[in-house]
Amino acid sequence: MKHLEADYLLVGAGAFGIAFLDELINNTKDITVVVVDKRAKPGGHWNDAYPFVRLHQPAATYGVNSRPLGQGGADLASKSQILAYYELVMSDLLATGRVSYYPLSEYLGEGRFVSLLD
Repeated sequence: MKHLEADYLLVGAGAFGIAFLDELINNTKDITVVVVDKRAKPGGHWNDAYPFVRLHQPAATYGVNSRPLGQGGADLASKSQILAYYELVMSDLLATGRVSYYPLSEYLGEGRFVSLLD
């Protein structure tokens, strides 16, 4: 069994989780985070949404503070735009060296998780 150490364990890489992670990493100097998510890619429920689903609010008011989403104005981003956006955000966060990301994994409680691929 592999032992990981971090300041935070984040379960789920959906919109709220990624926004929280973005704030932690971009507003601190040394905090580390382990992210465990059941889905294969970040974006939470957007991974499961129908292809025609779009934001119901301007894209500029959605997402994380470190990276704008959409073209601005009343732009209502599509599912594919949102998922691509969250992949870019996760890539930015991983590049800091302070985030470890475990997609396709299930949190078991008490700080333990397993890969869904095993």
